[in-house]
Amino acid sequence: MLPPTVEDERPTFPEEPQQEAHVGVPVVADVEVVVATPPPPPVAVIEEAKGDSDVESCEEQQIEDKKRLFHSLTKRSWLLLAVSVLVLAGVVTVAVVITTSRNDAPSVTTDNNGKAVDGDTKERYNRFRAAVGNFTDPTKFSSPDTPQSRALQWLVYRDQTLPTYDINEDDKNNMGWIDRLYQRYAVMVLYYACSGEDWLALITPWDELTDVGECEYFGMSCLDGSQDDNSNDEDEVNGVLVKIDLSYQRLAGTLPDELALLTSLTSMVLSENFLEAEIPEVVLRSLTDLSTFAFVRYLVRLHRCIRSSA
Repeated sequence: MLPPTVEDERPTFPEEPQQEAHVGVPVVADVEVVVATPPPPPVAVIEEAKGDSDVESCEEQQIEDKKRLFHSLTKRSWLLLAVSVLVLAGVVTVAVVITTSRNDAPSVTTDNNGKAVDGDTKERYNRFRAAVGNFTDPTKFSSPDTPQSRALQWLVYRDQTLPTYDINEDDKNNMGWIDRLYQRYAVMVLYYACSGEDWLALITPWDELTDVGECEYFGMSCLDGSQDDNSNDEDEVNGVLVKIDLSYQRLAGTLPDELALLTSLTSMVLSENFLEAEIPEVVLRSLTDLSTFAFVRYLVRLHRCIRSSA
């Protein structure tokens, strides 16, 4: 075999197809079109832009929240103000109505014990209190439970025999208004001071005898002849209390100083009761006509104490 020649060692290429030649039309070879795509931005730039957007959004949200809160507080403030105005207007209206009704209503006054009195009763209370206050310590009228205060209230509100004013000032045969007031007051103070509510049932409670004179009470004797009046003195005045006999009637407590107002008493028998063995000095000094005074187991004659044999 012969060695290959140079021509035989040349590379061979495939033949390209022949294109038909067109007259007047340029032949353009195939060109590959490449579109340039911009490179993506750096990651750090994207994150920074996103962060700025989030901050702006958060700030806007906070501003909106503050606006809503402001509007809400404003509405509440106006609502609270409106309610306050309405309440104040209501209070003022009620105050005006009450004041007007009080001005239109008749005035009501009270005594020292808080009891409501009308005009006539107020005058009666003031007159009686001023009169008996000449003897009784006025502080004893401050409490409604003292015998003096209870007696005064009974005279003012319940008694039907004693007028508020002296209507018989020219009648010389009967007691004057002030003497009658002193006498009836002293009798009722004795009743309340010595537990009159607990006396024997045979005695009608004196506080129920509102339309009966004290001379008709059990154990009372006056110069009006209602009981055993043996006086023939023409100078004596009718209705004056001269004798008291309440022995064995369960009297208890202490004799009141107001008995000294019964200046015409000649006999007072209070023996065999539960009274304290003490006679008020003011009573002994004031009852100058007293000839007999039986107290517990003692017999008093002309203010001299002698042991009773009974």
